[in-house]
Amino acid sequence: MSAPAPVVRSLTLRQRVPSRVAVPFFAWDARELRFLAVRDCAECSGLGCHSRISIGPNGERSPLPCDCVLSRIFRISYGKFVEIAEWPKFMRRVDIDRHGPNGYELSMPGEEYCADFAMLGRRTLTDEEYALFRMFFLEGWDREACVERLKLERNFYKRISLMEVKLGRAIGQTRPYSLYRVREYFGR
Repeated sequence: MSAPAPVVRSLTLRQRVPSRVAVPFFAWDARELRFLAVRDCAECSGLGCHSRISIGPNGERSPLPCDCVLSRIFRISYGKFVEIAEWPKFMRRVDIDRHGPNGYELSMPGEEYCADFAMLGRRTLTDEEYALFRMFFLEGWDREACVERLKLERNFYKRISLMEVKLGRAIGQTRPYSLYRVREYFGR
Protein backbone atom coordinates (compact mmCIF):
# COMPACT_ATOMS: atom_id res chain seq x y z
CA MET A 1 0.00 0.00 0.00
CA SER A 2 1.50 3.34 -1.00
CA ALA A 3 1.46 6.46 1.13
CA PRO A 4 -1.00 9.13 0.09
CA ALA A 5 0.42 11.96 -1.95
CA PRO A 6 1.02 15.13 0.04
CA VAL A 7 -1.56 17.82 -0.43
CA VAL A 8 -0.03 20.85 -2.09
CA ARG A 9 -1.87 24.09 -1.73
CA SER A 10 -1.23 26.67 -4.35
CA LEU A 11 -0.80 30.16 -3.03
CA THR A 12 -2.13 33.07 -4.95
CA LEU A 13 0.07 36.08 -5.54
CA ARG A 14 -1.87 38.01 -2.93
CA GLN A 15 -1.07 35.41 -0.27
CA ARG A 16 2.65 35.25 -1.05
CA VAL A 17 3.38 38.96 -1.06
CA PRO A 18 3.19 40.50 2.41
CA SER A 19 1.06 43.59 2.73
CA ARG A 20 2.85 46.90 2.91
CA VAL A 21 3.76 47.67 6.48
CA ALA A 22 3.19 51.22 7.63
CA VAL A 23 6.49 52.75 8.74
CA PRO A 24 6.03 55.09 11.69
CA PHE A 25 6.72 58.74 10.97
CA PHE A 26 9.96 60.02 12.45
CA ALA A 27 10.46 63.72 13.09
CA TRP A 28 14.05 64.91 12.86
CA ASP A 29 15.12 67.99 14.82
CA ALA A 30 16.48 70.70 12.49
CA ARG A 31 18.82 72.09 15.19
CA GLU A 32 20.33 68.68 15.79
CA LEU A 33 20.77 68.14 12.04
CA ARG A 34 22.56 71.48 11.72
CA PHE A 35 24.85 70.57 14.62
CA LEU A 36 25.80 67.23 13.03
CA ALA A 37 26.20 68.56 9.48
CA VAL A 38 29.52 68.76 7.69
CA ARG A 39 30.19 72.45 7.10
CA ASP A 40 31.51 72.01 3.56
CA CYS A 41 28.83 69.57 2.37
CA ALA A 42 27.90 70.18 -1.27
CA GLU A 43 24.34 68.86 -0.82
CA CYS A 44 23.14 70.77 2.23
CA SER A 45 25.73 73.61 2.52
CA GLY A 46 26.21 72.81 6.19
CA LEU A 47 22.52 72.99 7.14
CA GLY A 48 22.17 69.25 7.66
CA CYS A 49 18.88 68.92 5.82
CA HIS A 50 17.52 69.09 2.30
CA SER A 51 15.11 71.73 1.11
CA ARG A 52 12.44 69.01 0.94
CA ILE A 53 10.46 68.00 4.00
CA SER A 54 8.62 64.86 4.96
CA ILE A 55 5.02 65.10 6.06
CA GLY A 56 3.61 62.66 8.60
CA PRO A 57 0.16 61.07 8.59
CA ASN A 58 -1.24 63.78 10.88
CA GLY A 59 0.28 66.66 8.91
CA GLU A 60 3.41 67.09 11.04
CA ARG A 61 6.45 68.27 9.11
CA SER A 62 10.05 67.20 9.48
CA PRO A 63 13.23 68.06 7.56
CA LEU A 64 14.92 65.27 5.61
CA PRO A 65 18.48 64.72 6.86
CA CYS A 66 21.41 65.00 4.49
CA ASP A 67 23.67 62.01 3.89
CA CYS A 68 26.53 63.84 5.64
CA VAL A 69 24.50 63.88 8.86
CA LEU A 70 23.58 60.21 8.57
CA SER A 71 27.22 59.23 7.96
CA ARG A 72 28.28 61.31 10.95
CA ILE A 73 25.69 59.60 13.17
CA PHE A 74 27.09 56.24 12.09
CA ARG A 75 30.68 57.33 12.71
CA ILE A 76 29.86 58.60 16.21
CA SER A 77 28.27 55.26 17.07
CA TYR A 78 31.06 53.27 15.45
CA GLY A 79 33.68 55.32 17.32
CA LYS A 80 32.03 54.41 20.63
CA PHE A 81 31.85 50.76 19.52
CA VAL A 82 35.60 50.71 18.81
CA GLU A 83 36.36 52.48 22.09
CA ILE A 84 34.39 49.89 24.08
CA ALA A 85 35.87 46.98 22.12
CA GLU A 86 39.40 48.16 22.99
CA TRP A 87 38.76 48.23 26.75
CA PRO A 88 40.81 45.60 28.59
CA LYS A 89 38.71 42.67 29.78
CA PHE A 90 39.45 43.34 33.44
CA MET A 91 38.13 46.92 33.20
CA ARG A 92 34.60 46.06 32.07
CA ARG A 93 31.91 48.01 33.86
CA VAL A 94 29.18 46.08 35.66
CA ASP A 95 26.11 47.91 36.96
CA ILE A 96 24.01 46.53 39.77
CA ASP A 97 20.46 47.90 39.81
CA ARG A 98 18.11 47.25 42.68
CA HIS A 99 14.57 46.27 41.74
CA GLY A 100 12.14 45.73 44.58
CA PRO A 101 13.02 44.60 48.11
CA ASN A 102 15.09 41.52 47.18
CA GLY A 103 15.75 41.78 43.46
CA TYR A 104 18.96 42.87 41.81
CA GLU A 105 19.83 43.10 38.15
CA LEU A 106 23.34 42.97 36.75
CA SER A 107 24.12 44.66 33.46
CA MET A 108 27.20 45.30 31.39
CA PRO A 109 26.39 48.48 29.45
CA GLY A 110 29.48 48.38 27.22
CA GLU A 111 28.77 44.87 26.00
CA GLU A 112 25.10 45.72 25.56
CA TYR A 113 26.05 48.73 23.42
CA CYS A 114 28.30 46.58 21.20
CA ALA A 115 25.58 43.94 20.88
CA ASP A 116 22.97 46.58 19.98
CA PHE A 117 25.30 48.07 17.36
CA ALA A 118 25.93 44.67 15.75
CA MET A 119 22.26 43.64 15.86
CA LEU A 120 21.12 46.93 14.36
CA GLY A 121 23.45 46.24 11.44
CA ARG A 122 22.06 42.72 11.12
CA ARG A 123 18.45 43.92 11.07
CA THR A 124 19.04 46.84 8.70
CA LEU A 125 21.39 45.45 6.05
CA THR A 126 20.92 42.78 3.41
CA ASP A 127 22.94 39.56 3.71
CA GLU A 128 25.66 40.77 1.30
CA GLU A 129 25.90 44.16 3.00
CA TYR A 130 26.00 42.56 6.43
CA ALA A 131 28.87 40.27 5.40
CA LEU A 132 30.89 43.35 4.39
CA PHE A 133 29.80 45.23 7.55
CA ARG A 134 30.84 42.33 9.78
CA MET A 135 34.25 41.95 8.17
CA PHE A 136 35.16 45.62 7.71
CA PHE A 137 33.59 47.27 10.76
CA LEU A 138 33.05 44.60 13.40
CA GLU A 139 36.09 42.39 12.79
CA GLY A 140 38.42 45.12 11.47
CA TRP A 141 39.57 43.49 8.23
CA ASP A 142 41.36 45.71 5.74
CA ARG A 143 40.05 46.58 2.28
CA GLU A 144 42.11 44.02 0.35
CA ALA A 145 41.06 41.11 2.57
CA CYS A 146 37.36 42.06 2.30
CA VAL A 147 37.57 42.40 -1.48
CA GLU A 148 39.35 39.07 -1.82
CA ARG A 149 37.05 37.18 0.56
CA LEU A 150 33.76 38.59 -0.76
CA LYS A 151 34.96 38.69 -4.38
CA LEU A 152 34.09 42.35 -4.79
CA GLU A 153 35.38 43.75 -8.04
CA ARG A 154 34.91 47.47 -7.59
CA ASN A 155 33.08 50.23 -5.74
CA PHE A 156 34.27 49.09 -2.31
CA TYR A 157 34.25 52.55 -0.74
CA LYS A 158 30.97 53.45 -2.44
CA ARG A 159 29.40 50.41 -0.78
CA ILE A 160 30.89 51.44 2.56
CA SER A 161 29.55 55.00 2.28
CA LEU A 162 26.06 53.82 1.29
CA MET A 163 26.14 51.41 4.21
CA GLU A 164 27.12 54.26 6.57
CA VAL A 165 24.13 56.30 5.39
CA LYS A 166 21.73 53.39 5.71
CA LEU A 167 22.93 52.49 9.19
CA GLY A 168 23.10 56.15 10.23
CA ARG A 169 19.41 56.52 9.41
CA ALA A 170 18.56 53.37 11.40
CA ILE A 171 20.69 54.49 14.36
CA GLY A 172 19.22 57.99 14.34
CA GLN A 173 15.66 56.70 14.28
CA THR A 174 16.13 54.11 17.02
CA ARG A 175 14.07 55.00 20.06
CA PRO A 176 13.98 55.25 23.04
CA TYR A 177 17.77 54.82 23.34
CA SER A 178 19.57 55.90 20.20
CA LEU A 179 23.14 54.65 19.91
CA TYR A 180 24.68 57.94 18.87
CA ARG A 181 23.30 59.77 21.90
CA VAL A 182 25.82 58.04 24.15
CA ARG A 183 24.94 59.85 27.37
CA GLU A 184 21.28 58.96 27.00
CA TYR A 185 22.14 55.36 26.15
CA PHE A 186 24.33 54.88 29.21
CA GLY A 187 22.02 56.88 31.45
CA ARG A 188 24.51 59.59 32.38
